[in-house]
Amino acid sequence: MGLDPAVISLDAYATAKEFLLYADAIRAYMERGGVVAWGIVPAEYKIFATETVDSLYAKYREIRTQLTKQVPAELFDAQSLITPSCGSGSRMSPALTPSTMRQRRSRGGSGPRQIFRNNLLL
Repeated sequence: MGLDPAVISLDAYATAKEFLLYADAIRAYMERGGVVAWGIVPAEYKIFATETVDSLYAKYREIRTQLTKQVPAELFDAQSLITPSCGSGSRMSPALTPSTMRQRRSRGGSGPRQIFRNNLLL
């Protein structure tokens, strides 16, 4: 992390465990003003469809709990974003169109917009 980018975006859904091995470097990065975009919302529809708002929030809380053992909670909260996991443009199912997303929501299902909206309100 020596380049000091403004934002580091990662697929936290799949690789958080490995990224958290560098907790000291993450803390130093956040202390310098760096932001971590935690890609906790799966971009691949087959995986996304198996999750709920609660299950994704639980995964995020696990990351937060582990990292705040070494990073002050206030710093973690101020320097974190919740985002879709990497590759969302190339991994979305062609069958997941705005029309099918509206249909899912009208039947009580949560589409990506609903989960993303809920996570932004954390």
